[in-house]
Amino acid sequence: MWPPTMYGVPYGLRKIVEYIKRRYLNPAIFITENGFGNVRNDSSSWSQIRNDTFRVDYIQSSLHYLAIAMRGGADVRGYFVWSLLDNFEWIYGYTSMFGLYYVDFIDGSLRRYPKLSAHWYRNFLHDDDYGAGVVVNRNEFGVQSLQLQTAHRYPPPYPNHKRHQHTNLTEIE
Repeated sequence: MWPPTMYGVPYGLRKIVEYIKRRYLNPAIFITENGFGNVRNDSSSWSQIRNDTFRVDYIQSSLHYLAIAMRGGADVRGYFVWSLLDNFEWIYGYTSMFGLYYVDFIDGSLRRYPKLSAHWYRNFLHDDDYGAGVVVNRNEFGVQSLQLQTAHRYPPPYPNHKRHQHTNLTEIE
């Protein structure tokens, strides 16, 4: 999936947020990039490209551990998934895919197609029971704030959780 020098460590998000809380007297924290990439393989099937369950697992688990840090008092005010679209990465160029949406660079059309992770994240933002221990409060401009849910709604820790079964994209569309 990814070069062996990079690993997904969702619990690391909790650890770094808790460290910042202790070391810097709990400042407001905005997580501006958190995601999981895979290597672009032009011989992959359409189904393999769009059914990115590994990305859903990583994001859900990251949010789970972030919610634990928030429950411990960390002042987390924002979270942004990296990235909305597959794009150019400075180190890997167009060979990596971080996006919730696949971009077709092959035929030159640059058409965008939602991956499973885009559907999951949309549902997480719109359905309070779908997420990872976090309630999303919305106003007319979009997401306003995050609040913790009760502890019994947390999914089990990454990577062995089975709380939400991933739907095949062919069943969604």
